[in-house]
Amino acid sequence: MKGEGTVNGVRIKGDRCGTSDPQVRFTYLFYGAPAMDLAEFKVTPVSRVIGASLAVSPPLGDYNNENLINTGANRWTFKPEIGISNRRGDWSLEASFGARLFGDNDSFAAIPNWSRTPSISSRDTLSTTCCRGAGCPLTATISGADKRKRTVPKAMTGRKIRGWA
Repeated sequence: MKGEGTVNGVRIKGDRCGTSDPQVRFTYLFYGAPAMDLAEFKVTPVSRVIGASLAVSPPLGDYNNENLINTGANRWTFKPEIGISNRRGDWSLEASFGARLFGDNDSFAAIPNWSRTPSISSRDTLSTTCCRGAGCPLTATISGADKRKRTVPKAMTGRKIRGWA
């Protein structure tokens, strides 16, 4: 992993190797998409699916509190998410909404007891089946964090809005 940025007016550049924090995801389907074998799946129309997930990332990756750039985050992270998928003919509309919740990092070198507020995300996809069964998706992703509990340098904050076809 490589990174660079400005923290408290000081340009930081680093290159780290190591393990990152693992992530495990638990999912549950509330509605639609019952368990099927392949033959049933091919002939059964599914119009709506609603589900939820919880991703958990424990702080097990490599972390050195003297480095500003680490492969591990040294904090617990949780991401609850709910999603819905609607299909009509060859068209599919999917949406998911979630929030990434962060534990405190009491060992971050630049800011003692660094805390973050949740990062909210939304992903919306409209797709259709086009030539020879290939999918043609149009996706918009909106994510970002509001404010940190403690003041952090502007270079460490941000919002992302992406879209692609």
